[in-house]
Amino acid sequence: MNEGQLGLYIFSFICIASAMTSHWRIQSYWLATIVSTVVSAILFQVIAYIDLGYLDPFFIMAMITSSAAAFTISAFIGAFFTKHRHKRKEAQ
Repeated sequence: MNEGQLGLYIFSFICIASAMTSHWRIQSYWLATIVSTVVSAILFQVIAYIDLGYLDPFFIMAMITSSAAAFTISAFIGAFFTKHRHKRKEAQ
């Protein structure tokens, strides 16, 4: 496994964990999606900074790209949470 694959796995884990946590704790779909996106992108950049020992010169482009990916992941996970909440309200 090379560093690129490992970075992708770490980023995926961060995004999924952040999305699940924010959608579980925050009732608003859009607020939870935005919070999850921001937390995921910043946390991944901080981890990359710690790993490299210096700030990547292209970190702005990395933030934009990782934010787009994190937003997509969070939106999909949030859709499942929203669907589950609506089913639970209908059952009551």
